[in-house]
Amino acid sequence: MGKAAVSISLSASERRELESLARAHETGQAMARRARIGLAAASGLENKAIYAGIGADANTVSKWRRRFAARRLDGLLEEPQPGTPRKIGDDEIADTIRLTLEATPPGATHWSLRLMAKAVGQAPSTI
Repeated sequence: MGKAAVSISLSASERRELESLARAHETGQAMARRARIGLAAASGLENKAIYAGIGADANTVSKWRRRFAARRLDGLLEEPQPGTPRKIGDDEIADTIRLTLEATPPGATHWSLRLMAKAVGQAPSTI
């Protein structure tokens, strides 16, 4: 027999937040799945029942259940990935997206990868 699953009880505000994350259209699929795992765990389901119902594997359910139990809603957020840090900041990314949506390149109907890279001064592989 494996380790017993961590027991989770939710406050009313945590339950509302998880329910909102689980069903909101703008929530990413990964975050929605984590919210559903948290809700299912709080309802008393075992990990086997959760991963069967949600379609996640056992390790995924166990990981997010433990992280939620330890850090509550903050535990559902992604942790920084190892590797070289980004060289382009959030503001530059937002400017590139804004330019893509709000302008068209001179003499063209839409942005190509190379035209956008040239316009924002980045390498095509960055775009």
